[in-house]
Amino acid sequence: MNFKSHKISLLALPLLLTAIGCESGEKRVYEIAVKNNSSHPITVGPVKTGPTFEPDWASPSEVAINTPKNPEQMWGVILQPGKTASTIMKGQFAQDSQAFILIYQGNLTLSDILAITKDSPARCDWRLTHSRTTLIVSDRGEFIDVFESPNEMPLAPKTPATAR
Repeated sequence: MNFKSHKISLLALPLLLTAIGCESGEKRVYEIAVKNNSSHPITVGPVKTGPTFEPDWASPSEVAINTPKNPEQMWGVILQPGKTASTIMKGQFAQDSQAFILIYQGNLTLSDILAITKDSPARCDWRLTHSRTTLIVSDRGEFIDVFESPNEMPLAPKTPATAR
C-alpha cells in the first residue's frame, strides 16, 4: 500500500464509523431508585430497546442468548421486602430507543424470568421518561403494583444497582 492510498483510507474512517452507527444517537443518564414495599422479594433490572447493545442494559433474553450454557444465571437485582435499590445508568441511545425498568415478583433465575410473559400480573415494564425516577412496588396477592413516587429518594453514586 502506498502512502497516498493509506491517507485516503484514514480520511474516510470517520465517515465510515458514523455510517455504521458508532457515533449515532445520544448519551443518556438515568438515576433510578426502586423501593420494595411488597411482601415478596422482587427481581429488578434496566433494559433498553434498539441499538447499540450495552451489557449493563441487556434484557433477560439478550443475557440468555449470550450465556446459553448457564440457564440458572441471575439477571438484575433481587430486592427483599422493605429494601431499596438505586443506581445511575448511562448509555448510548438511538433516536427511537427507550429505557425501561423491568420488575418481576419473586427471587428469580434467568430461566424463571424468561417464562413470565409480558402481560403477566407478576411483571411490570416501567418506561423511564425522565432522568430521575423513584418507583414504589407493592402487592395485591399474586399481583404487583408499581407507581412513581413524587418524592425523590437519595441515590447511591454506583453502577450497577446497590441494595440498601
